[in-house]
Amino acid sequence: MVVPRKTKEAEITEQDSLVLGAGNKMHPVHPADKCKGPIQPVDKGASDEKHPVRTIDKGKGPAWPVNIGANGNQAEHVLPDLQMHPFGGNMDKVCIVPGRLYQKLQPHQQEGLHWLWRIYCQHSGGIVADDMGMGKTLQTVAFLSGLLHSDIIRRAMIIVPVSVLVSWSEELTNAGLAKHFHIYHGSGERGLQIVNERGGILVTTYETYGSKFKELTAVDWDYTILDEAHRIKNLISNVRKQVDNIECRKKLLLTGTPLPRNLLDIFSLMKFIKPDVLGDQHTFHKKYMRPVELGQYLNSTERNKKRFIKALASCRKEISPYILRRTKSVLIESGELPCKKTELIVWLRLTELQAEIYSRFCKIIDQESHAWYDEDKSTITQGVICRHICNGPELLLEAIDRGQGNSVRRLAKRLLESFDHEVWKKYKNSCKISFILDLVAQ
Repeated sequence: MVVPRKTKEAEITEQDSLVLGAGNKMHPVHPADKCKGPIQPVDKGASDEKHPVRTIDKGKGPAWPVNIGANGNQAEHVLPDLQMHPFGGNMDKVCIVPGRLYQKLQPHQQEGLHWLWRIYCQHSGGIVADDMGMGKTLQTVAFLSGLLHSDIIRRAMIIVPVSVLVSWSEELTNAGLAKHFHIYHGSGERGLQIVNERGGILVTTYETYGSKFKELTAVDWDYTILDEAHRIKNLISNVRKQVDNIECRKKLLLTGTPLPRNLLDIFSLMKFIKPDVLGDQHTFHKKYMRPVELGQYLNSTERNKKRFIKALASCRKEISPYILRRTKSVLIESGELPCKKTELIVWLRLTELQAEIYSRFCKIIDQESHAWYDEDKSTITQGVICRHICNGPELLLEAIDRGQGNSVRRLAKRLLESFDHEVWKKYKNSCKISFILDLVAQ
């Protein structure tokens, strides 16, 4: 008898990844997808009745950042701007991105900019799932700048974690949008009022949106962006239920976390940006989930295996136009990144104190596990304790003081018994810190 795989979750292997540009190949945006006409710099003053090009009005100040000469005065010529013509749909405006900003983008970010414009013209949402550190924020800010300055949108809302609120603020400021965006975190009702009345960009956090979602959903948003979008993949979570109330057809999700292999999570993200692509949940389960569940086992019938492959291929075909995924390995191969990261693994011997604590930890596991709570037997709890021991014994004290989970706190207290806590604060009790300090001294 062939034993089935351990998990019954509908998963997708690396080879069957549903993301665009899966594996080690960058998915190119075909020229026909980028625009309906040639993409070319906009000459100063060049315009027509249908698509006038913004120029500098000396009486009102520059429409967007301009060149500054060596003498500190405004230079005569504005850097060439990028002009992206409509692509499909009923879009009749040209998106003009300031050249000063466009030239800051790396080739893969410029490609992403055209991709964002294509899905926008198709009245669709999208998911940018590039690896962390590949400049998703800058790429998105450049696109927002083009939409605003081209009068394509009036109001945009960006929902981000608190940890990246400052980063977004800096990127928007560097892009010349300092007067066009407002932060709404905690007390920022004035910013919301200004954006609602005059237009602009509102940057808020998931926490603020959760507490003020009635006020925020009352605004007529033209474009909505969610950073760290994996936070909304759970269909029944409070944050997901709240963001589902946003009345906005143009939605963009950003995530540096690899897209989930669980089909239900992928369905959840797609439902947010393009509800009609995969149908309702019942249809999705019947068309995709069920065939995958029946065909993923080693002892599945040949018929079910074929249905499994067909379902994955069909799902990939449906969602691939709305997902952009590039990896750093592709940039290294294309020469956009100078070199691969070099890692040097150094094995260190535990200090005397670390070894003693670790020995006590092993005894507790081997001899006294019957007296533990079930939570204390968790491999996650044991892993956290081991990490604290190896990084520095003082972290065990912090685990107790900060209340780092009941199970971690209980086990840490057991390990601290009969030890002089004052000596733990010496850096020599951590093999890692001692090594780093010696390395820096050299």
